[in-house]
Amino acid sequence: MKISAPPRSDQWNAEDFIGGARTFTIAGVKPGKAEQKYDIELEDGEGRVWRPPLTVLRLLMAAWTNEAATWIGQRVTLYLDPDVKFG
Repeated sequence: MKISAPPRSDQWNAEDFIGGARTFTIAGVKPGKAEQKYDIELEDGEGRVWRPPLTVLRLLMAAWTNEAATWIGQRVTLYLDPDVKFG
């Protein structure tokens, strides 16, 4: 029997990238439903959204402007850095 522990979440989490980075294309941006301000929809995102923290949002705005429509079609690579700790 194979044991699995799929995430019970509607968003991408750090542990989803233990096996390596994944690159996605942004499909849309909408107001967030959780603690984060925005939900970024990803093509091939398996129905889950990316909820970047404020610092990452600022970096995205610096790169692509603050107009959500300009983000559609942009590519992002999400990954886990085991050296980064929270708190």
